[in-house]
Amino acid sequence: MILLAVELAASHGLTARRVHDARHAAAALVAGVRKVYTYDVGDWQMFDADGLRVVGPESILAHSKGIGGR
Repeated sequence: MILLAVELAASHGLTARRVHDARHAAAALVAGVRKVYTYDVGDWQMFDADGLRVVGPESILAHSKGIGGR
């Protein structure tokens, strides 16, 4: 899992603060999770290309769409 986290961080050009997100994304992918809930939609959108899709919560997704998000 840690190697996948490093690969995700490198492929997305993440800085130290964002490597934390890559670690969580890698854990989800290794566990077979493909849909995630998050309050930081912008931080997770980059992982769409890796097979993770933000599906909620609806209130955050609606707000995100209203300000130029997904």
